[in-house]
Amino acid sequence: MTRVRSAGIINMGADATIERTTVRWTTAQLADGRFGRGVLAQYQPGASIAPTLVLRRSLIDANEEGGVSLLGGTGVIEGVIVRDTQPRAIDGADGRGVSVQIEPGLGLDTSLELSYSLIERNREVGLFVGAAVVTAHHVIFRDTLPQLSDGQFGSGLMLQDKPETGARGAIALATTLVSNNHTVGIFAGGVDLTLFDTRIEGTLPRLADGLIGDGLSARRGLGPAVVDIQQSNISENTRAGVASFGSAVGITDTTLQCNAFALNGQDDGGPFAFTDNGGNSCGCDDATEDCKVQTTELVPPSPLD
Repeated sequence: MTRVRSAGIINMGADATIERTTVRWTTAQLADGRFGRGVLAQYQPGASIAPTLVLRRSLIDANEEGGVSLLGGTGVIEGVIVRDTQPRAIDGADGRGVSVQIEPGLGLDTSLELSYSLIERNREVGLFVGAAVVTAHHVIFRDTLPQLSDGQFGSGLMLQDKPETGARGAIALATTLVSNNHTVGIFAGGVDLTLFDTRIEGTLPRLADGLIGDGLSARRGLGPAVVDIQQSNISENTRAGVASFGSAVGITDTTLQCNAFALNGQDDGGPFAFTDNGGNSCGCDDATEDCKVQTTELVPPSPLD
């Protein structure tokens, strides 16, 4: 399915299974220059009917504004490549790989199971989660580019709460690679996040101003982010391996190597907290040291609107 407008595949409150399908080069609708998404699943307008989306063994390639979007309902993405999503031609904004959000107006929760997939070379963010419940394993998020319009973001994963509704969101990542993204590898804003056997590496600064470049940043939203990192590797990020801004981070059996700061904490609307549960190692190359928390005043990354 190639070269259509508005959306390659639209699911409005239905049960849809899509397998062995290519959706490529979808462009914006002519009326206002918006959309152009590869796959869009959302509630049925005018009714509280949420969609179910199962997407397997497919290629979502070079669409406009968004690769795969789920707004309300449940989703399964397995064995899928989402790559090269383009910004809107009208303003150079967006270009997200996968976007998963609750539907606050109708009170519809959203959940996604993401596995054995590649999310690469998208713009603004590889995976955006807005107060949804997401589990992901055996996934690669890499080479995300900043937003074309202003050089902002380019992050691997942006995981956020919805302060206007009080919804937090819960995300669990396992056996996942987050590599060579911009601004922050993983941003956890007011959510519950668990990492297991995950590698975060090579995060570059924000293109707009050369700032940030954290492997993982946990920042307070409506409440503090709560992050649990286990048996992971966070290496060669430009600024902090892990930065806590008024949030709680626990770390177990994890290596933090060759980051400018291994761990950095500062109060931000509330106190920060790091808990060392043992088995952690910091340093660079052959030089190892205890993992110490620094309190350098850093510019925190911003959430997405």
